Amino acid sequence: MGKPGFTLAELLIALLILGVIATFTIPKVLNSQAGSQSKSVAKEVVGMVSGAYQAYVQENAANAGMTMADLTPYFNYVRTSTVGTYDGVSNTSTCAYGAVDCVGSHGCLVLHNGTLFRYDRTATFGGTGSNRAHWFFVDPDAKLSGSGNTAGRGAYFSLFYSGRISDWDKSPAGTQNDSENWGASSGCTPSWFSWD
Repeated sequence: MGKPGFTLAELLIALLILGVIATFTIPKVLNSQAGSQSKSVAKEVVGMVSGAYQAYVQENAANAGMTMADLTPYFNYVRTSTVGTYDGVSNTSTCAYGAVDCVGSHGCLVLHNGTLFRYDRTATFGGTGSNRAHWFFVDPDAKLSGSGNTAGRGAYFSLFYSGRISDWDKSPAGTQNDSENWGASSGCTPSWFSWD
């Protein structure tokens, strides 16, 4: 009487099934982890911007002529960047940002955690109403365009004159500064970001 056990064919079939399961599961797990990390980094940057705004207001008082560049002395950043081809492609079909530039009126800072922070150096609030805001862009992975970052990790946010910060989709219609109008653009906030 032979000892009970598995045949080689049964073991190979079991390994094949495990391989198929791993093929579909591992990429989803890795993508979920990357999304969680990006969300955490974006929230950290939003907190930094909020703190910088509060510090600026305490020292200088809020004013309609304030630019995002006025806040940068309060940021924790490593260096400025003048690269014009960061990959800021959104992962939604509604708002494909394409490559974002760091030249001209657009300033970019590489933060202590490797995140790219992009902003408009020259635009002011242009008023003190509740719809007045500055936009800023956060790219947690800060990869260059053409480096395989086709899904993109970038997200836009609005810093309002009141100090409130919202993601792009939650910026109400009529949001503006002295040179741009935006707001109520549904689908522009990437799926990996949420406030919870």
